[in-house]
Amino acid sequence: AMVDGSKPLSPSVVELGKTFAKAFVAGLSLQTLLRLVSFLFGARKNRRFTNIISFRVGLFLASFATTVKTVQVLYSIVLPRLLPSVSSESYQALSSLSAGTVAGLVSSVFLKREDRQTIALYSLVRTIEFYIRGLAAKNFFPELLLNFKHYDVLLMSLATGPILYAYMFEPNLINKGYLKFLKEHGGTPYNSVKAYAFLTSSDQPHLPPTDVSIVFKECGLHPLPSSAEQMKVDGYCMILHPGITCKTRLAGLLASCMAKALPVYAPIHGAYAVFVLISQLKNYWQKEGQMSQAISSRLQNITKIFLNVASKLCKNIFFSCLFLSLYISMAWACVCFVSRNAVSCRRSIPSLLYCSMSIPGLSVLAEYKSRRLELVMYCLPRALESVWGSLQLRFNLPLLPHSELYMFAASGGLLIYCYDSMPKSIKPIFYRALRWLLN
Repeated sequence: AMVDGSKPLSPSVVELGKTFAKAFVAGLSLQTLLRLVSFLFGARKNRRFTNIISFRVGLFLASFATTVKTVQVLYSIVLPRLLPSVSSESYQALSSLSAGTVAGLVSSVFLKREDRQTIALYSLVRTIEFYIRGLAAKNFFPELLLNFKHYDVLLMSLATGPILYAYMFEPNLINKGYLKFLKEHGGTPYNSVKAYAFLTSSDQPHLPPTDVSIVFKECGLHPLPSSAEQMKVDGYCMILHPGITCKTRLAGLLASCMAKALPVYAPIHGAYAVFVLISQLKNYWQKEGQMSQAISSRLQNITKIFLNVASKLCKNIFFSCLFLSLYISMAWACVCFVSRNAVSCRRSIPSLLYCSMSIPGLSVLAEYKSRRLELVMYCLPRALESVWGSLQLRFNLPLLPHSELYMFAASGGLLIYCYDSMPKSIKPIFYRALRWLLN
């Protein structure tokens, strides 16, 4: 297919092969690096060195990039013949949406079935964010909404309620990996959480002390003496932290969660700091390093770069650990407050917790503005997953078979549409990655 007789529109098979190989190597390297970091800093007993290398992400990216280019070429050949009077804008929109939709369906085949739902939800939420950015740039929304600067805090507060409620009362609705993360960093033994959930969500208005002891025994906890009398005074807090006051427990949570968060965020920010350091040293050498300077001045400049990167690294790690510590501590503070003040109406405790669990979302204010939206994009898909699962349980909604395929198709089409029609709406790092993949 030729546009002007001189500009070829269809890439050759060799070019498609190069695109496939480039995307495959990028995906393979990314997944290998992430698994290597998890192997080095995670639980080595549960991982083998042979599981570090996997080709799934490489095949996912390679099939996506190659399918997009192939479908766009086919559209450039077929569509002008079928619809010769179509405008250029409509042609571009149809081409982008079709190419992204087909690419999303094809590439999803190479992912594990248990990972498709999470990745599809994240992709859909992220592409909707890009599309909303594009509409906002065209002044599609009212001025009041455009001037509102704390939408990330609002979304985080809306997401934390369903997540933390499902963690306590409906753990089957949460992704297994994220549930494991909450159990490890939740600050409370999960057996105590199960006992609390059972006793506060039971249909019976009151449980005798013998039944309380049976529940404790089934959850692997030691029965407490005089359970009923202690519940009248301390509420259901005695299940979560027996023998310790709420204030003392929250103070301990702040310190312990900070320590537990350090191994989580140190590798993430450390890898990014190494990338920034290499980039800054490369720029320094290209601009000033080739000039005739004394060795002492060069060492001083390089030392300044190292100290600058190191200080930012320490700040990023501290604020991220502070966020997670406040997130967990504020969540259990809400649980203690509701438990101590709602003993007389025990069956309303889950409902009150569902509403009050939005408060821990305010902990995102401890993070830098640039990282808040990334945390929202990480939590929002899990919140939507738990909300949809809860609605299905309560209202017997029909299951949508292969729903992740529909989400992959929608996110792929919307992503390529934003890339072609609204490139400024995509975050720079994602746009550069797409431009590199799609040439």
